[in-house]
Amino acid sequence: MLSSHIRNGDYTVLQKRRGMRLPPNQKIVFVDGNRIEIGAELMGDMVHEMTITNNLRSLINALKANDYLKSTDGDTHPFQTHDLDGKSLRLYLYDIDAEILDDDVLHILKNPDSAEFWIRSASVPQHDFILLLTNGAGLIAGQRICWHDVENAHILVTGQSGAGKTFWLCQRAGQCSALGHWSIIFDGNDSFPHEDLCRNLSKRFVDEHFIFHDIESQGIPVNLFWVDRSIRKSTQVNILHGILTAGIGELSTSQSNALKTALRNLIDLLDEDETIRPDDIRAMLDEEGATYESLRSRIEPLFEEIAEYGMKDSGWSDVLSQGTVLVLRTDPSFAAKGNQLFDMIFASLHNFKRLHKETPLDLIVDEAQNQNFAEDSPLRKLLKEGRSSRLSVCIATQDFYGRNTELGSAVGKVGTQVFFRPTQNSKKAVAEELNLRKEEAVALDSMVRGEAIMKGSFYSTRQNRNNPATLRGKVCCFEEKPTSTSNHITDEPESQDIPGTGGTDDETKQ
Repeated sequence: MLSSHIRNGDYTVLQKRRGMRLPPNQKIVFVDGNRIEIGAELMGDMVHEMTITNNLRSLINALKANDYLKSTDGDTHPFQTHDLDGKSLRLYLYDIDAEILDDDVLHILKNPDSAEFWIRSASVPQHDFILLLTNGAGLIAGQRICWHDVENAHILVTGQSGAGKTFWLCQRAGQCSALGHWSIIFDGNDSFPHEDLCRNLSKRFVDEHFIFHDIESQGIPVNLFWVDRSIRKSTQVNILHGILTAGIGELSTSQSNALKTALRNLIDLLDEDETIRPDDIRAMLDEEGATYESLRSRIEPLFEEIAEYGMKDSGWSDVLSQGTVLVLRTDPSFAAKGNQLFDMIFASLHNFKRLHKETPLDLIVDEAQNQNFAEDSPLRKLLKEGRSSRLSVCIATQDFYGRNTELGSAVGKVGTQVFFRPTQNSKKAVAEELNLRKEEAVALDSMVRGEAIMKGSFYSTRQNRNNPATLRGKVCCFEEKPTSTSNHITDEPESQDIPGTGGTDDETKQ
């Protein structure tokens, strides 16, 4: 009965501390470590609702007999406090072991500041909601997707090998796909092979929704210079100029003007149904003069690399129409030597989304430390401007990088941080980011596989919107066919490993 009253909000839960001032006319449950303390009025409520006895003494004796009740003054503890006006109050409270309560209520009492974010499945919003954590006591925490709000949808995921990062990214991709989003996973370390995805989600779901493209063997999946020829010519020129500068870097004013002139002439020359190719651009730059010569020296190595890999004639709409999740594979050497091509792909996606805002697009960038996060890089622009076109970036790394680094400075703009068990190199920085006390920082080493601390915005049942919080729990599992009560949740025992993290060989072995 006491658990039910706390769960329903009939009683106010307060952490017991010195100097506190109590609100008037409220039934209060005080929390003091592993104990709860309640007044005579609440004990009277319990007796009144009991069916076997209506005797307070019988209740007190039963609590004492089972070693649940402790006392120093008769049956109670005295507690000196004040009301809101500062008037002294002396309360006599029954000191009861909190373990007598239901597990979900016990979790609320131990985490009073986060109680509004832990909700039952029946309270989960039915639309545009992402499940994030489960507390192991039947409660979950999640996030409403609010593109028209001021919220930042970008995510940073960090943690050591085998801690559960890849598994969580698979679950998120599954949830986003079920919501009708597009997702692109940049897999530079073969962390998302078909067989592991089938184990983490289901073979039917993966075969129905996932497509795989290996840049090493199949080339670049789109024509990076594809542009909608029906839009304004100046916009076409700016899009193509942006794609090229993403690959070759910033240009001088004279170089930039010469390139824009060449692109404008090319658009005038080609029919609307003709595809723009590197050779077309190269031909338009075949002019005399130092400016054009310097432009050719910058662009030629890029075009040679594009020719080496090959490039499809399709656009992003053609690729994404084949499935809702694209796994774009490269080997680590591609990322090491080919950041300019990655930057062009990111810039191309940015332009595509600005013209196709209806369907949200989630980019998952694994091993993100290999990418270009310079101040003027396409990834930085996606982090700054992506929300306006319903594009989010999820960045995954093993180490957590400080704000004084290039990557750390860039990801400081994310809205949600997901911390799995940190690497030894990152533990101090993670503790500082989460404002952990010394004993709490030590506990980071005891985090089990699939356990995460998330700092960001979570759905609050109290205010019916996302509010900032830091929560700790086990990651939620996406279920392809949820029942009316499960709402995509799979509660796992604390001792159970996540099935198939789908990570690197080291992750899988661990």
